[in-house]
Amino acid sequence: HADLLTANGKKAAFAPDVKFEGPIAQNMTFYATATGGNNLNTFATLSELSPYWSYNSGNAQYTPTYKVFDVETGIRMTFEPLAIYLYTGYDYQKYNLLPTIALNHTTGFIYTDFAQTDTRTYFLGGKLSYDYGGWITASADARYNKWSCDGEEQLLLFTPMLEANLKARARICEGLYAGISHKFARHTKCDDGRIRDTNNLGAEVFYRFNKMLRAYIQGDNLLNKNYYSYAGYLSRGINFTAGVECNF
Repeated sequence: HADLLTANGKKAAFAPDVKFEGPIAQNMTFYATATGGNNLNTFATLSELSPYWSYNSGNAQYTPTYKVFDVETGIRMTFEPLAIYLYTGYDYQKYNLLPTIALNHTTGFIYTDFAQTDTRTYFLGGKLSYDYGGWITASADARYNKWSCDGEEQLLLFTPMLEANLKARARICEGLYAGISHKFARHTKCDDGRIRDTNNLGAEVFYRFNKMLRAYIQGDNLLNKNYYSYAGYLSRGINFTAGVECNF
């Protein structure tokens, strides 16, 4: 995989893009991947990291992040209706874009700023999924990340050290579904400690009229926990959303 940049650095970079997989036993598959490539740090990229960022004339244009390589190897096991995934790997990125907390000392305004540094991440994880004929579906996954960077340790403040997700959904009757989810994240510990854990319990009820139309009610942060969704900004408390979704 090759990328040629004609501005803001003017360089050529190369990364792998290969995949191998094959059966090692009945219902068991081994796989290995090595990927990489260029990620442009556009306005949309910054807004996805945090909607509370402020323009900084010193960083009018950020250098594109280049994933030198992301190597992952693992095993997929299937025992209907249960599936199990186990994996481990290593990720190396140059000019990785990381959100940081910034303070305007004149106004007292807290906002998100960004920093770039080379990062390296060792990770391992697993996932369980269960599907009982569409009537009951459930999944659980967890991933541990060991981060390091070439810059100050504080740049890793918002990087997840441990991530875990639980999801379950049941079909109550034809067209009517109810589900529950829980998201947990513990962030990397830096010199000044670590930010609060993400601890979000959610629920959803929806009715599917047909393949195109559904109506739903969603509840979020039902435990009313305080954690940082973005740099400097605490999460909302218990909140609900209702709507209609139409897909063409």
